[in-house]
Amino acid sequence: MLLAVSAACMAAAAAAAPAVRAPADEVVATVGKQNISLQEYAMALRSEARRRFYHAKPAEDVLAAFRREVVDQLVERALAVQEARRRGMRADRAAIDREMAMYRTRAKSGGPEHDNKTFSAALRSELEQDQLASRLRQQVNAAVNPGEASVREYYRTHPEKFTEPERVRVSVILLRVAPSAPQASWDGAQAEAAQIHRRLKSGADFAELARLHSADKSASAGGDMGYVHKGMLGAVVEQSVTKLSLGEVTEPLTVLEGVALFKLHERQQARLAEFGQVRARARELLVKEEQDRAWKALIARLRTTTSIRIEEKYLAPG
Repeated sequence: MLLAVSAACMAAAAAAAPAVRAPADEVVATVGKQNISLQEYAMALRSEARRRFYHAKPAEDVLAAFRREVVDQLVERALAVQEARRRGMRADRAAIDREMAMYRTRAKSGGPEHDNKTFSAALRSELEQDQLASRLRQQVNAAVNPGEASVREYYRTHPEKFTEPERVRVSVILLRVAPSAPQASWDGAQAEAAQIHRRLKSGADFAELARLHSADKSASAGGDMGYVHKGMLGAVVEQSVTKLSLGEVTEPLTVLEGVALFKLHERQQARLAEFGQVRARARELLVKEEQDRAWKALIARLRTTTSIRIEEKYLAPG
């Protein structure tokens, strides 16, 4: 009675995995008094496999980790659902009815044939559990409200998150060559770029030559690209520009679009933004981190206080 979700069906990316036909009482895991059925596990596997793997064929060790991850997600949801009910939360039946109606409409319009009682019952249970887990998460999140001092401390201890990276202002002359062009075209562009470079070294105006020769969109502005942050120019160009003094021009460089010359106008060092400028962002980041910590702490506590049993045979290859 092994689960019919194999490596082959995981690799079937967008296509649904073969249907699992198993007794209704077949259990993959037990969380407290709640059983996670084989059917529920199979549905979660198929859904997540289609989303994550698509047409790729993952290795068996990846699939093994994937199966365990899906079971762990179902266990976490079961813990959350039980805690939500313990706190008196109830599912919104009307909202679930609307979602069920959408599924039925989709099936009638040519989608998957899900109009059977067994699937409908399983789907309704899934929607109810997802809703309760989501409501519990929302309640946990709502309790997080760091004060001004905490936000300032977060800003102080995470300067890398609020530092504007180094940027340079450069101009470019691009002699465009199609990537698939013959070598003769690239050689011709290199020769033309070398000639332009000699003229620039002799005192020719970069902006004027950019207007005459450059195929970049900045040509009308004399090749001025404005300010660009570190990492935006590509490794080869960035290494060459880094070595320039203000006003200097690079040697002709081969880039994806052709052959180019760059002139450095200005260099601005990395700068830490003032707290007032990034206060909202600092609070947003801190809130998100504290919400994640609070949720993980809750789930960890529930794991230690709830009996959990997993049937390992369903996580094995095959």
